Amino acid sequence: MSPLSYHRTRCGRSALQTSLADAGYYRGSADGVYGPQTVEAVPAATRGTGSPGTGGPRVC
Repeated sequence: MSPLSYHRTRCGRSALQTSLADAGYYRGSADGVYGPQTVEAVPAATRGTGSPGTGGPRVC
């Protein structure tokens, strides 16, 4: 599974939210729902880290 498609699973989205929260970009619960808080946090984190936004390691 590619890093991009990984975040299509609930487990992957939950891991993403946990990472975003650990970095201070997300304040919601890591529920695996790609809602408004996640939508806002992802580009903020991408800008904050200089990441090209290509996904991350598989953790689930």
